[in-house]
Amino acid sequence: MSAPVRHTFFAATICGAFALSAHAQEAAPEPDSQWMLRGGFDVGRNHSRGFDASVDYTGHTGAMPEDERYYDAGFAFSRSQSTVKSTATRPGAETRTGAGVGYVSYGNERWRGVLGMDAARDQDLRKSRRVSLGVDFARGGFAANLTGSHRKTTFDTFTFDPLIAERLGITLGGTHSIDCTISDKGMGARLGYGGNSWGVYASGNSYHYDKAKCSFDFDLPDVFKRLAAADFFDLAGGFLDRARARVGGRIGQEARLLKSEFGLGANFDLWIKWSVDYLRSQDAFGGATTSNYSVTGTFGLASNVWLDLTLGNTSGDGGSAQFVGLMLAVAM
Repeated sequence: MSAPVRHTFFAATICGAFALSAHAQEAAPEPDSQWMLRGGFDVGRNHSRGFDASVDYTGHTGAMPEDERYYDAGFAFSRSQSTVKSTATRPGAETRTGAGVGYVSYGNERWRGVLGMDAARDQDLRKSRRVSLGVDFARGGFAANLTGSHRKTTFDTFTFDPLIAERLGITLGGTHSIDCTISDKGMGARLGYGGNSWGVYASGNSYHYDKAKCSFDFDLPDVFKRLAAADFFDLAGGFLDRARARVGGRIGQEARLLKSEFGLGANFDLWIKWSVDYLRSQDAFGGATTSNYSVTGTFGLASNVWLDLTLGNTSGDGGSAQFVGLMLAVAM
């Protein structure tokens, strides 16, 4: 399996960049080095939309196969807007997200080590930074990835809701604000197999959140300064509406604060190249779930140019919406 093909497993699991499918890339011979440029967008119902752009470089050295070493680097940037529907107790909310991710990797044809870094910003909610370390393995059509990550999230300052304070037995003498940070550790794995004209994969990620560290502009017992995730969700109230399950499109989904996610997919040749993907995720705060179904057709416009057309549906506790996406990839 070529270096560009192997890297797509890491990109999908850790970086979240919308890479061209590995199945599509196998059609081209492997060059000594290669640049890959990608750009595209998703548009969905409920005013959801997003765009994504990335650049990747792959190279290798060594005159003999046993001496070959591969090195990769890349960067991706995305911006998206998504919505959640109103419920009996919470109004609807709209989230605007910007995210950037970079990675470097080095290794041989079978084993590869990968370092990834990403940052995300939800407008009026939070900013996060994450570091990931992973290892790739590939042999005989099989490809696997195992990754660990650490992320720190700083929430915007928010106002302490008087109704929540009263429920907790706290008397407020006016308007008061809260500043909170939280860290999480993630573990993810992906296993795939690719044949000459078909492929399948399964992936999963789980995240464990430390206690939220909060500071207040008024005196409170120390017990309120370090809160479990569920208690922090109760304390923050409506402020965390933008962290709930999102509706519409794929772009920006990888930057969410999740408790877990699970994905399945397959690709095959039938006149053109097709891929079918399913992703189910659960939010860290409130436990809202989201399911994303999509079908993608890959059209070869030239020997080094591909166009992906995706039709999909997002459904779950945050509502339901259909979306369409286009992604153009150019190999140089």
